[in-house]
Amino acid sequence: MKKLLLGLGAVLAMGLTACDDDPVFTITMDMANAKVEYSESGVWKGCQDAEAGAFTCSTLQFTHQATASQWGVSWTGFCPSRVSDNSNPNGDFNRAWGSMSKGGVKGEGTPYVVGFWNTMEGENPENPSLKIDLTDGAAFAPQYVYVNNTSLAYYLVQEGNQFSKPFAAGDWFKIQFIGVTEDGKVSAPVEAYLADYRSEKESERYILNEWKMVDLKPLTVNGPVKYIYIQMASSDSGQWGMNTPAYFAIDGLQVIK
Repeated sequence: MKKLLLGLGAVLAMGLTACDDDPVFTITMDMANAKVEYSESGVWKGCQDAEAGAFTCSTLQFTHQATASQWGVSWTGFCPSRVSDNSNPNGDFNRAWGSMSKGGVKGEGTPYVVGFWNTMEGENPENPSLKIDLTDGAAFAPQYVYVNNTSLAYYLVQEGNQFSKPFAAGDWFKIQFIGVTEDGKVSAPVEAYLADYRSEKESERYILNEWKMVDLKPLTVNGPVKYIYIQMASSDSGQWGMNTPAYFAIDGLQVIK
């Protein structure tokens, strides 16, 4: 009986990576199992669809908003991608969905998620553009996530364009994760640098071009969270906010329900 109980405990402790609605203890984002359709170019077909709304994976829910106007469709939030081309030396915004690793954390050609932040939302927004929660609304404890640059952000940090400058000594570009509890307590941000030129040594300056694990456990300082939201910041900012393109890539998010 003792062996049986130990075996049962091991089974209960195991997390699932499949995208289903079964209650689990450990939930790991695996976009290979997400029920999303991709275009021929490798971008989620719903990315520029005003009717698409949020998408889910592994009982994790990712916000997405698209708005149609006479000038075309604009979107913010999250967008699944399996684009394997990481070239974009001219900063083409029509090629904003490629990770610098040419795929997700599992290798080239594997799917991941691109985020695009609404730079106008301000601190502690009521409806954050980049929000992650569970489909059943349950509280959870964030564990870690992997982050990377998109090719668009990478090359514009490196080269600049008419809207943003090429980075020089002292510049930086970062992503911020914030946790919010059911009673509205907000954690301090967990930050990860997508580009960091702050060092006096040129050899220590970098633009992230591979997947980097970020520890999200500090987000539970006030207890389990109801949701996570993401914002960004850059040393290249002006009157209208951040000039650096507000794009990033994430994959492999893990939480404990």
